[in-house]
Amino acid sequence: MDLPTPSFQDIIQCNKLIKGRLKTPVKSLEKLHRILLKENIRITKQVERENELIRSHLKKRTQLNIKLKRNAESILKSFYPSADNISLLYKKQGTSTYIKGRLYWEGIQREVQVGSIPRVIEMINILIEHKVISDLNPLTDTDITWELLTKNPQMLQAVKEVAALKFQEYILRKLATTADLDENEIVRTPDDQSESPPQELTESPPTHKQSETEEIPTEGTDWYIQWRENNL
Repeated sequence: MDLPTPSFQDIIQCNKLIKGRLKTPVKSLEKLHRILLKENIRITKQVERENELIRSHLKKRTQLNIKLKRNAESILKSFYPSADNISLLYKKQGTSTYIKGRLYWEGIQREVQVGSIPRVIEMINILIEHKVISDLNPLTDTDITWELLTKNPQMLQAVKEVAALKFQEYILRKLATTADLDENEIVRTPDDQSESPPQELTESPPTHKQSETEEIPTEGTDWYIQWRENNL
């Protein structure tokens, strides 16, 4: 607030003209003017401090909203696996070729190895047997090529369902680590291959769509390389 200093004498004179009751000395008016200016400065500084607090709270709220969105995403992708937004590729690694899946999680593109075509078909048949996949008949041709597989929408979707379950394990293991849980509580050790047959499910797991828009380099993990060597 930048105003010129008023004429206190003119204020008194005009007040007299209207037969007002202001006293003739102007010192009291000058003092009141200074007090008001000082108060204006004090309030302005207080407003600035409050605005800074608001900006800080808005920043914290934005950060919390991001955390909430990431946490909700983790819940969906770890406990409600979906084949949506999973992309597949066929890559040669060493002397073998594997199907790999890619999916965004926490703003980073992740990649898991789904398996060789015969291995993936074996897993698809197990999921069909236990009614996890219900819209596909058991597959008998394990020598199918990647080119033919990609031309069959139902088979391609089935591969994505397997990839979704691979990603589920990947994410659960990562979450267990970041949550300071003992990974051995939820993950079998490589030498512990005995397990009871999976129970038949009466309905397919629920699906949830997640939009993935940003291309970010793939993150690798040492434990996943070890797990892949033991299971694929």
